[in-house]
Amino acid sequence: MKYLMSGGTAFAEKKDMEKLRRMSLKGWHVKRHAFMGYSLEKGVPEEYVYSFDYRTLDQGEHDEYIAYFSNSGWTHIFSTGDQHLFRSASQSVPLHTDSDTLVEKYSEKKAYVWTALSLVVISLLFAVAMFLSSGLLATSFGIVSFISGVVALITLWVGFTEWTNKWRAQGKVKIAYVMKRVAMLMVYGLPLVILFYLAPMDQWVTVLVAMTIGGVSLPIMIWSSMTIYYKWFVERVGEE
Repeated sequence: MKYLMSGGTAFAEKKDMEKLRRMSLKGWHVKRHAFMGYSLEKGVPEEYVYSFDYRTLDQGEHDEYIAYFSNSGWTHIFSTGDQHLFRSASQSVPLHTDSDTLVEKYSEKKAYVWTALSLVVISLLFAVAMFLSSGLLATSFGIVSFISGVVALITLWVGFTEWTNKWRAQGKVKIAYVMKRVAMLMVYGLPLVILFYLAPMDQWVTVLVAMTIGGVSLPIMIWSSMTIYYKWFVERVGEE
């Protein structure tokens, strides 16, 4: 077994699919979903193309949904939430054949903007509570406010990116371009403004360095941990 980290379906779906295609040429094929990525198993080298479809299925719809794509030569690999990964031979008809089906694909995917806005409200409420209290209680409120704020920003970024993908599929390229830049400005700019406001000026460089190290090291830590897990645990259990 092998672990392949995802770039995030909202941000790097095409790159992910191309990486999976190249891995299939080496005999590594997707087995199932893994934490922030894909679990691959060794097999016969063969070129496969992969594609995601996004759809919320009601109870009892799953078998019919899978059969619909199976009739077009696409094999269902796994489902997680509203995301469904399919695989097919490279000569098969694309999973989404025209702009209408592509728009439908992204329209079905959940956008988490409203969830993010709810988290923003929660973060602000705890921030107000922090300023109205003192001692350990204020510290606790501050920690909750910070964590919910960070999660809100990430969720908001994902939500805006989902909208951007849908608008791009609809041909609204200019709107998609503007919203992508707005989302990036919010995600990168707002934390900097808050941190620079809270931190003394002589600590700005330290804060920037810490943020950069954290942003770079987190993906590396996740990839390293998952790779070691698959190398030393999953493979050994499989051999036994």
